Amino acid sequence: MKIKAFFLSAMLGILSCNNSQSPTPNPTTNETKNEQIAQQLNKVLAKYEQAPQKFNVSAQKPSSVKGKQGTVIFINPDDLMTTNGEAVSGSIEVELKELTNQKQLLNANATTSSNGKLLVSGGAYYINMSASGKPLKLKSGKTLSVEFPQITTEKMGLFYGQRDGLGNLNWVESNQKFQTQPIKNTAENNEQKATTTEKKTDLEEILDYVEIDSNYAPISQSTRRKWAMESKIYQAIQLNSLGWINCDRFLENTNNTNLLVNFSPADGIKNGNLYLIFRDINSVISSFYNVSATTNETFNNIPIGYKVQLVAYAIKDEKIWLHNSQFNIQANQSITLTMKETNENELAKIFANR
Repeated sequence: MKIKAFFLSAMLGILSCNNSQSPTPNPTTNETKNEQIAQQLNKVLAKYEQAPQKFNVSAQKPSSVKGKQGTVIFINPDDLMTTNGEAVSGSIEVELKELTNQKQLLNANATTSSNGKLLVSGGAYYINMSASGKPLKLKSGKTLSVEFPQITTEKMGLFYGQRDGLGNLNWVESNQKFQTQPIKNTAENNEQKATTTEKKTDLEEILDYVEIDSNYAPISQSTRRKWAMESKIYQAIQLNSLGWINCDRFLENTNNTNLLVNFSPADGIKNGNLYLIFRDINSVISSFYNVSATTNETFNNIPIGYKVQLVAYAIKDEKIWLHNSQFNIQANQSITLTMKETNENELAKIFANR
């Protein structure tokens, strides 16, 4: 099956540039071309990404929204402003992505590594806000309070993500750790209210009157406790910026190796996206292949003995080419891939039905 015309036009234009001869290659120019090719390849994957959840809340008072997988975002409009420093008015649109399994991570190209070190994900999330079409950010010194789902018993830390020019996410570790959410019963809560006169915290004030989705319906403390019992959630953690957030831990493993991957010269494929999907841990890492590169490091510092699935796709002759295999990681492993012409339906079986 052929790719959409606009996609092919862009790809062919880029590939023709790659095939042109240049007596004095410019590293900056080559890097830009690689980024353009990677961006077009990423559009193939983006078709399978789950659409973000969107909520509208008032910009006049504190509120909250709850995602389908349990994420709760507490929004205080006084802590927000537009990216050019304007005050927030009208309504606030909240965009949320919840990626808690490998299918969601893969389809969002949200791979799990931090400066080359493998991470095991306890969930990756994207939180964005806008008002009247203008992007928002947190004011200096302010934070966003969020409760994230607890999908593992392992101790996890908070990471912030940034995409590079190839579309890969790199996660930077913060000094914050996720803590298990304590759940108090109604009797204990009432007794505490009756015996204390301490001033409520900002978060408690929000919990006394919060809203969900676009209906602005008040949510009681009993409903909050019901949420916690239905789906385990961490204690609220304070984010210092919007964007990509990850609940992660480093894979503590010293028996690591490098995996070198090449495309078969017989296939005539010059560029492609590669994904290494770990079968025993919630981890996905990626690499961009460029046949003209002096070195293709591919995948570094990966654990020996782990079972993985290797998926690679590329564009050649206006068609999709695919490789899909499973194997156990061996020391100093080198693999030459055989690519097969495929179609979007076959590609969807890999990316949409994991």
